[in-house]
Amino acid sequence: MKRTAAPYLFIALLCLPQFLYAQQDTTSLKEVFSQFSLRDLLNVSIVTVSKQEEKIFDAPLASSVLTGDEIKAAGATSLMEALRLMPGIIVREQTPGNYDIHIRGFDAIDPFANIVNANNTVTLVMINNRIVYNDQNGGTFWDALQIGIDDIDRIEAVRGAASALYGANAATGVINIITKKPTYKKGFYAGAYSQAGNFNTALLNGAVGYSDESGFGFRVSGNFDNRSRHQIDYFRYAVANPLDNDITLVPGGFRSRPDSITRVQLIPFALISTFDSVSALRFPNIERATNRYSFNGQLSYQQSDVKLNLFGGYASSRIQRTYQSPGSFSMNSEENTAGFGQFFGSWRNLTFNIDASGGLTRQFGIVEFNFLNANLNADYNIAVSDNFSIKPGMAYRFVLFTDPVGQLPSANPSSQNYTASLFARAEYFTEKWRYVLGLRYDFFRVPGRGFFSPQAIVTFKPNDDVLLRGSYGRSARSPFITSIFGDIGPTPELPFQIRKNDNYQFLTFDAFEAGARFNLSQVASLDVEGFYTLAQNFEALAFKGLIADPRFGTIGSVKFENTEQRVSQLGATLALTVVPSPQVRVQGFVTVQQTRSTDFSYANPTPLGTSFRDSSFTNAATPTAYGGLIVNYQPVPRLNLNVSSYFYSAQTLSLTSTGVTDNASLNQFTIDANVLVNAAVSYEALSGVRVFLNGRNLLGGGRRQFGFADVIQTQVLGGINLLL
Repeated sequence: MKRTAAPYLFIALLCLPQFLYAQQDTTSLKEVFSQFSLRDLLNVSIVTVSKQEEKIFDAPLASSVLTGDEIKAAGATSLMEALRLMPGIIVREQTPGNYDIHIRGFDAIDPFANIVNANNTVTLVMINNRIVYNDQNGGTFWDALQIGIDDIDRIEAVRGAASALYGANAATGVINIITKKPTYKKGFYAGAYSQAGNFNTALLNGAVGYSDESGFGFRVSGNFDNRSRHQIDYFRYAVANPLDNDITLVPGGFRSRPDSITRVQLIPFALISTFDSVSALRFPNIERATNRYSFNGQLSYQQSDVKLNLFGGYASSRIQRTYQSPGSFSMNSEENTAGFGQFFGSWRNLTFNIDASGGLTRQFGIVEFNFLNANLNADYNIAVSDNFSIKPGMAYRFVLFTDPVGQLPSANPSSQNYTASLFARAEYFTEKWRYVLGLRYDFFRVPGRGFFSPQAIVTFKPNDDVLLRGSYGRSARSPFITSIFGDIGPTPELPFQIRKNDNYQFLTFDAFEAGARFNLSQVASLDVEGFYTLAQNFEALAFKGLIADPRFGTIGSVKFENTEQRVSQLGATLALTVVPSPQVRVQGFVTVQQTRSTDFSYANPTPLGTSFRDSSFTNAATPTAYGGLIVNYQPVPRLNLNVSSYFYSAQTLSLTSTGVTDNASLNQFTIDANVLVNAAVSYEALSGVRVFLNGRNLLGGGRRQFGFADVIQTQVLGGINLLL
C-alpha cells in the first residue's frame, strides 16, 4: 500500500504550488472543458442510463460521462485507453494498442479455461446505440471499430445490470460511445488529433465537415493507427505428450520468438506446416502489435421535432493479442475487417435505429469467418401525466456467420440466429422520489426460448445537493455461435473436435446496488456506490478426452457445457471531484471488490488430469482494487497541463493449456500491483492549433499488464490538435 500511494503523493506535491498560485483568466473558459465550474460538471447530460437526456447528478444508476475534450487533454492514444479515465472500469494493455476491458470484473472465472474465456463477454458496447458485440465468441473487437478519438463527442458508461433497457450482454454494464454530430459547428470546418512517437507509433485522426442554418450537415473522418511491439517474446504453454509413455512435460514460459521452439505435436507431421505455431501464416509479422485504418461519414438533419442521421464506415486491422490460441502460444495474430451502415434518429416521442454490419475475422492466419449483423429497434415515450410516463419498445437482432474456408462441417456451412424483443419502462416522479420499473423479454431462435430481464430503481433527492439511489436488475448473456452451433472439425486447420452445447442455459446475473451522490461544497462532489452481484450458468469448454480419427490420428475432443459454478461479487466504488478554481480540476476514483466462486466442479480424464469437487475460492484474475487520479491545470489560457494515473492491485491468471494437461499451476501468470502515470502538456500556438507533448507510462512502464501478454514500455509522443 505504501508503494501504491507514493506516486499519488508525489503528484499532489508537484501540483500543490500551481493549486495555490493559479491565476484566473476567463478569456477561454468556453474552450476548455476542464475550466468549467463544479456545477457545470454535474449538469453534464447523459442519455444511456434512461434512454432520455438527464443530468448526470440525477441519473438513477451508477454512471459516468467522459467528454472528447477530457480525452484529448489527457493525451489518450485510443478510445480504449481513454476508459482508464472513468471509474469502475478495468483496462489492461495486452499488446501496444490492444486492451482487455471489463466493467467491475467477472473475467477468467474458470481457472481451467482457455485464454478466450478471459475475454469480457458481459459488457455491452455501443456506438450511437449501435451494438458492436461479437457473436462468434462474445465480447468486443475494439480494433474493428470504425472511429477514432477525434470522432468522439463523449463516452457514457453505465455500471451494473442494464439488460432491461438494452437486452442481452448488458450484464455488468454498458459503454456507449457518442460521436460528434456534423452540426456541432456551423459552416465548413476541419479537425485533427494526431501524434507520433517511439516504437513506430503513428496515430492519425482527421475530419472535415459542413453544416448550415437549415439543420443539414455532413462530416467525414479517417483514422490510422500503427504500433510496434515493445518487446518481442511469446508465452509458450506447458504441454504434455500423451503418446509418450513417460508423459513428457514440456514446461511453459516466455521465449524470445515463436520459431525458437519445437512444438510437441499431437497431429501428423505432415500438417505441422499448416497448423504449427511457427507457421508464417500464424505470425506473419512478429514485430507488429497494431496496424489499423478506418473511415466513416455521417449525414445529419435536424429541424423542430425531427432528428435524422445516416452513418456508415469501414475498418481494417491487423493485430497481435492474447485471444484464441489452439496452438502452443498464448498470442494470436488476427485480422478483422468490418463495415456498417446505420439510420437513426427521432420524431417527436419516437426514437428508432436501423443498422447492419458485416465483415471478416481471420485468426491464426488460417481460420476465417464471415459475419453479418442487423438490428432494428424503436421505442415511444408516452407521457401519461406530468409525473408519470411509459416507454414501450421493440427490438430485433439477426446474426449470420458463414465459413469461407471450411472450418464448419459441410452439413452446417452457415450459422444464424435471431433475437426478438419486447420491452417497457415506466417512471413515476414526486417532488423528491423517483420510481423506475423496467421489463424486457428477449426470445432467441436458438435455443428456442427466451429470457426475462426485470429492473427496479428508486431514488430519493431531499435537496439539490444529495441523491440516494437503490436498484435491482437481472441480465443475461446471449448464446455464442460457436457454442450453440459447434460440432466443428476436425479439419487440417483445426485438428481437434468441438461439440456444441446440447442443453444451453443462459448465463444469468442478478445485480443489487445502492449509491449516493453529494455536493459536499461549492468545489467538491462525491459519488459512492456499493454493488453485489450473483451469477450462474457459466459455460465451459470441457475436455472429453482423446479420440481416434482416420484422417488425423489421435486428436482431442472438447464440448461446450454449462457448469454448476456460482459466482458472487461484492464491491464498492468511490469517486471524488474537486474544482478549487476554474483553472484546476482534480478527479480521483477507486473500486474495491471481491469475486468468489462456489460449487466449482472439474475433472479431466487425461493421465495428468486434475479434479476439483465442490470447491470454493476467490477469483484472483480480477484485481481487488483499481482506480485513477486525474489533475488538469491551465496556468494561462493557452497552456494546459494534465497528469493522469491508473493503478491496479496484483492479480493471477490461471489457464489450461491447449495441449492435454489442465494443471493450471503449470500455466499461471501473476501480474504485480502497478501504478501507471501519464502526462500531457499542450500549447495553443495559433487559434485552433494546439501542439502537445505526451508521455505514457512514465511510472509503471516496463511491465506486463495482462497475463501471458506483452511488456508495455514508457512512450514519448508529440502531436497536434486542430479545429479550424
